Amino acid sequence: MREGGVRPSTIDSQPGRRVLAVVAEEFATSAPQILSARRDRGIILARQALCYILREKLNWTLGEIGHFVNRDHTTVLHAVRRARFWLHHDHYFTRCLVRAAARVEVP
Repeated sequence: MREGGVRPSTIDSQPGRRVLAVVAEEFATSAPQILSARRDRGIILARQALCYILREKLNWTLGEIGHFVNRDHTTVLHAVRRARFWLHHDHYFTRCLVRAAARVEVP
């Protein structure tokens, strides 16, 4: 483990970059925008979907996800919780997230 409880294999990992690319495509945005500090609704939804998939499908820790997206682990926790909420309340979000998650292969 590295500083902050992050596994070295997670940093700049191929699976993480692949999920980022898939989420960016499904949400019609770009990877740099998802990782940026921008707070446009579409970008926030894509970022929340990214955090959700990394957590639920790839079993990354909150710290690992936070390091990958350059956010604090509590911000990641909030993003995952919001993604769970949007799954039940926003058809666009649900459609994009389900399609993105289906395209992600678990290593």
